[in-house]
Amino acid sequence: MNTQAAKIKETMDFVLTHQLFEENNEKTRKHVSQVMQENLLKMQENDLVYDFAIICNEDNNKAERQEEGILTLDVAVKYTSTDEFHHLSRSIGPSEVA
Repeated sequence: MNTQAAKIKETMDFVLTHQLFEENNEKTRKHVSQVMQENLLKMQENDLVYDFAIICNEDNNKAERQEEGILTLDVAVKYTSTDEFHHLSRSIGPSEVA
């Protein structure tokens, strides 16, 4: 499970990093969700995850966070059919620029 979680977090970071200079709007959030879903479906095909849900919308990207330029991506993942969902969260914003 730790290896799978690390891989998912790495993928989340990669997806978010490519949106660093994009506006946090519906189009960007949909794109992030789509790319993350594609990656998680590949992991599911390889039996690394059993089930997942992606949240990258106004529920976890409130107006004040959008104004600050912070984009948040949440993933709930089950690694096996008997496992509970595990919540993984990643955010990126202007402070990430070195």
